[in-house]
Amino acid sequence: MRKLLVAIGIVLALVMAMPFVVGIIAEGTVRARLDAMNESRLIALRVDDYDRGWLRSRTRLELGLGESYLSQIEAIAQQPEVTELLRSVALPVIVEFTHGPILVGEISGFGFLGVKAIADPDSPPIQLAEELLGVPYLFEFRGQSEFGGGFDFSGEIPEFDGAFGDLSYAFSGLDLVGVATLGHLEFEAVLDEASLQSPFVSAVLESMRMTSDSELRAGSIAPGTSEATLGRLIVINPSLGATPMFAAENLSIGSTVSENVEATHFDTEVIYRLGRMAIGGAFEISDAALGLRASHLDIGAVNEIIEAASSMQMSNAATMVERLMPQIDRIAAGSPELTIDPLRFSVAEGSFNGRLHLRLDGTALPTGSLNDFRNLGLALRSIDADAEITAAKPLVERFARLVAAQDMPAMSGPDGGPLPPEQVAAMVDAEVAQTLGVLTTFGLLRVSGNDFSSAVALKDGALTANGQPVPLPF
Repeated sequence: MRKLLVAIGIVLALVMAMPFVVGIIAEGTVRARLDAMNESRLIALRVDDYDRGWLRSRTRLELGLGESYLSQIEAIAQQPEVTELLRSVALPVIVEFTHGPILVGEISGFGFLGVKAIADPDSPPIQLAEELLGVPYLFEFRGQSEFGGGFDFSGEIPEFDGAFGDLSYAFSGLDLVGVATLGHLEFEAVLDEASLQSPFVSAVLESMRMTSDSELRAGSIAPGTSEATLGRLIVINPSLGATPMFAAENLSIGSTVSENVEATHFDTEVIYRLGRMAIGGAFEISDAALGLRASHLDIGAVNEIIEAASSMQMSNAATMVERLMPQIDRIAAGSPELTIDPLRFSVAEGSFNGRLHLRLDGTALPTGSLNDFRNLGLALRSIDADAEITAAKPLVERFARLVAAQDMPAMSGPDGGPLPPEQVAAMVDAEVAQTLGVLTTFGLLRVSGNDFSSAVALKDGALTANGQPVPLPF
């Protein structure tokens, strides 16, 4: 019986002591992570106060822009007063921790640590913003760290609406949910609608969503996927009628990063998609997509370039390239590839589809440096490329007319005045017809129904179009 009581006493002592130990660990973890975040150069986080208790702890943080980023802004803008203003702006945040193993309070249950963060309600600017928007808080973040190491979190910017005179606004609220485990982060953020109304502008944004599923690691290369989508964005000037000044539907951008087995090189792909976009009644584009893929990139070299670029003065591009040339040459040595696919869109004149693939053979550079590109013949022999396009005839003809009109020299009529517009248009049409006729006659353009198409390739320094050799002027 005595041994049982002793065992129960030891367990109770450990349970009572655990919150204090968790509090110590939490403070050390917070300070370490803030130091790591401050190394990003973009942001600066400062612990203004940390009050550690037995069951709970409370800290006040100030979030601002990092000094390196501010220095870059000053170098570009050349306005020291603007930099000083940005340096003085900071968002005060109150973070409350609930210590495990038994979480008691707003975050309750069993877990290692509970976290709640809000904008400091005692800060006068925060109080003013909350009063103007009519919200209990500007944002709230909650999280719970499990014993197994996982961290489940959620966040919210509350719904609000209001008006100032003729200006009214509404915001449906933004919700965030996610989970972080050792070396991995997954989250989703959703905004249903935001709108702004006035006598001169009416704007509505609908169905915005962002997701990410990626690894967490040191450096800037994080394997994983992410996507951002927007259902609709409309901007109308009510004084000009109901036709939108700008309208866009079904926009998305998705990215993927993957690495090889040895974790020495990575591939990255970004795809932009657009369902429809219209600018007034003058221009409309639909079913547009642009995919960019870069392959076989040296992870270490890219990380070094990003790190070096963030600490350089961005206004001196020549100096940047010179200093980064060793890293650029390391990327070239890996024989990187660039692919643009898909590349498509539709306009009133018809559709365009294309693709492009480039590969640099790093082994073909005698000195292993892109400085070898000063020899144009050598540069062409080190690059393999192929491209294909298919475009509606009316679209090609319109583009050709624009080019021909720009190149058409200023000509005077018999009376010394400018030629009549209809005569200039006829001359442009004749030049376009002649040029397209020559290209099709020599097989550089193919005709298929109502489309033009062409396939161009560069291999071992030789250029071909639709399988036919094309002489180069060097």
